[in-house]
Amino acid sequence: MKKITLIAMLLYISVTSLNAQQQNLTIYGNMLLDDAQVIKASHPNEIEILEINGEVAAVHISEEATHLLHELKGHGPGYRYAADEFEALQDLRKVRYVPLGVNDRANTFKN
Repeated sequence: MKKITLIAMLLYISVTSLNAQQQNLTIYGNMLLDDAQVIKASHPNEIEILEINGEVAAVHISEEATHLLHELKGHGPGYRYAADEFEALQDLRKVRYVPLGVNDRANTFKN
C-alpha cells in the first residue's frame, strides 16, 4: 500500500511540474516607451502597454518578448521587473525620466 501511495505521489508531482513548465511566462514591469513600441509593432500579441508616463511605459510582456528585447538592447534585461500589474503601475507613477544622451539608453529611468 505504501508503495502505491508513493508511486501515485511521484506521478502527480511529475505531471504538475510538466504542466507548469508548459505555461507561458508573462512579466509585469517598466521599460522605455520606444522599446515597448518597437516590440508592439513587430509582435503585438507579445506585449501590452498598460500605461505611459513620459518616456517610460508599464508593460505586461511575454517570455518571448523578453528575448526580443534582449535582441533589441544587446545586453541587460531592458526592463524593470514588477511582481504584478499594481506594482508596475505604482513604480511607473513615481518614475522620473532622466535623458543620458542619444547613444546611452541604459538606466535612463530612475525612482
